[in-house]
Amino acid sequence: MPDIEITYAGLIRTAVGCRRERLQMPDGATLAHLVGEVVRRHGSAARDHLVDGAGSLLPHAAIVIDGTGVRELDALIPSGVVVRILVLSPVMVGG
Repeated sequence: MPDIEITYAGLIRTAVGCRRERLQMPDGATLAHLVGEVVRRHGSAARDHLVDGAGSLLPHAAIVIDGTGVRELDALIPSGVVVRILVLSPVMVGG
């Protein structure tokens, strides 16, 4: 089971109420699984900052896996990685 460290920054940190947490994800977990787990743990405040009604990442949500920005929700999450989730104000990204 992949052990993943998540660091939250920007608006999402306030929404989830913490700076950092560790998650255990099943083998073969994707970014969609990770986002789903964050939403399950932290509720609608996290969901509203991360995904739209169709489940796509919002333009102002940035996810970095081991230093590489990722937007594809089917991207696999390897074990032992650091995932950074940053949510900027929509105004800052022109939305």
